[in-house]
Amino acid sequence: MDSLKLKHKMLDFSDNIVTLAKALKINAATLSNKINGKSEFTLSEIRGIAIRYQLTENEIISIFFPDTQDIKAS
Repeated sequence: MDSLKLKHKMLDFSDNIVTLAKALKINAATLSNKINGKSEFTLSEIRGIAIRYQLTENEIISIFFPDTQDIKAS
């Protein structure tokens, strides 16, 4: 996961850990752990973030699945 890209999107939409966590209906500490790589996002959380931030398919892949970009390009 590319936490820096997600944090930039959060800033673009004037979000912080608390506001995004509320939107996803999860605890702020849980979201922080996910952003910092201590646990993984669920598919429904990724979907919620994608909808909230109007992410393109490429943005979803680059934020949540950065290691697969090389596979897709092959």
